[in-house]
Amino acid sequence: MNPCVYLHSDSQITLAWLKTEPQQLTVYVSNRVKTIQEETQGFSWFYVNSHENPADALSRGVEPHLLETNELWWRGPGFLYCKEFPNNRDNFTMPTDIPETKVCLAVDKAEKQEKLEVFSKFSSLNKLIRVMGYVYRFINICRKKAKRNAGRLSCQEVDASLKMIIKYDQQQHFKEEIAGLSLGKEIAAHLKALNPFVDGMGLMRVGGRLQHADLPYYQKHPIILAKKSNITHLIIENEHKTLMHAGQKLMYASLSQRYHIVNGLREIKHVVHKCLITGATLSTVPEPNISNIPINRLKFWKQCSHMTQCFWKSWSREYLMQLQSRPKWRKPLPNISKGMLVILRKDNAPPLVWPMARVVETFPGADGKVRALTVITPKGTVMRTSIGKVCLLPIEDNQNQI
Repeated sequence: MNPCVYLHSDSQITLAWLKTEPQQLTVYVSNRVKTIQEETQGFSWFYVNSHENPADALSRGVEPHLLETNELWWRGPGFLYCKEFPNNRDNFTMPTDIPETKVCLAVDKAEKQEKLEVFSKFSSLNKLIRVMGYVYRFINICRKKAKRNAGRLSCQEVDASLKMIIKYDQQQHFKEEIAGLSLGKEIAAHLKALNPFVDGMGLMRVGGRLQHADLPYYQKHPIILAKKSNITHLIIENEHKTLMHAGQKLMYASLSQRYHIVNGLREIKHVVHKCLITGATLSTVPEPNISNIPINRLKFWKQCSHMTQCFWKSWSREYLMQLQSRPKWRKPLPNISKGMLVILRKDNAPPLVWPMARVVETFPGADGKVRALTVITPKGTVMRTSIGKVCLLPIEDNQNQI
C-alpha cells in the first residue's frame, strides 16, 4: 500500500492556483503551477493557518534560543495527531476573485460579428489604438492591476493596445492555425514555410531562419498579419503616411522590419493605389541647377559618399527579411548519427563514382540539427564535411539507427 502524502500551505491564493487549470492562468504563474502539479501528482493539498504553520517561524524569523523551545517547530501542529486527520482538514473555500487569471469571454457568432463591425468603423490606426488603449486602462483599473490615471497614454500602453488589436485580428483569421500550434499539430501549407509560433502574449510570429542574426527580437520574429484584413490595411495606410507616401517596395521593406503580411506586396498595392497623392504622377523630373560645375561636383561627391556608407546597411536590412520563409525543410527529418553509411558528393565526378564513407562523428548546432560531420572512407581517409555534401544510403542498417 502506497503511503499517503499530505501537503499544506498558508496561502489561499496558491492553493486556488493549484486547483485551477494552468491554461486559465497567466504565463508566468501557469508555468510554475504546471510544474508543481506534475511533481505533486497524487498528493493532497490542505490549507493551514499561519499560527499553525511551522515554516512560518523561519519565514518571519526567530531567535535561536526561542526556537529550542518552540513546540510547533519540533512537533508540528496539533491537528496532525487527531484521529480524524485528514478528514478534519476540509477547511478551505475557493476565493471568487483569483489573481493572475486570464479573462475568457464566451460570445456567440452574432457578438463576434458585432465586434468586427466596431473595429471596421475606424479609418485611422492611431485613433483605434488610443480608443482601445483607454478601454484597456479602464479594465486594468477595475481589476486593480493599475492605479487611476487620467493622463495621456504611455508608450507601453500604446504598444500593448496595438498588440491586443492584432491579437484579436489573428484570432479571427488564424483561429485554426493558432489552435494547431498550441496542440503541436501541423498547420496550413501557406504558413508552414514561416515556421510560426505563438509567443507569451498569444501573438503568432514568424519562427523563420534568423534566430542567430544580430537583430532585435521583433525583427527576427515579426508578427504575422492576415491578408484582406481591415487592421492590416490600417497598419499599411499608417506606414504609408509615415513614409511620406512612399512606393510599394519601400513600404514593403519598412513593414517587414516588424510584420510579415500574407501576400504583402498585393495588400500594399491595394492600399497605395487608393492614395490620391501617390497616384498623381510627375510630368517632368526636377533637375538641380548645374550651372556652377565645381559646386555641383562637390555636392555629387558628398552624395555618393553618403550613399556608399548607407548602401550596405540598408541593403542587408531589407534583404535579410526576405530570408524568413523556408523554401524547403518544412518537415522535420531525422538526424544523421554516428555509424551511418553515406555517399560523398563530388562536384566534378558523376554520381556512379562517388565514394562511400562511414560517419564517425557528428556536430549538431544549437537547435540539435546536425550540419557538419566527420567521415572515414574505405581507404582510411578521415575528413570533415557538411551535411549538404553527403547522401544517406537507404539501407536497413541506416534505417535501424534513425
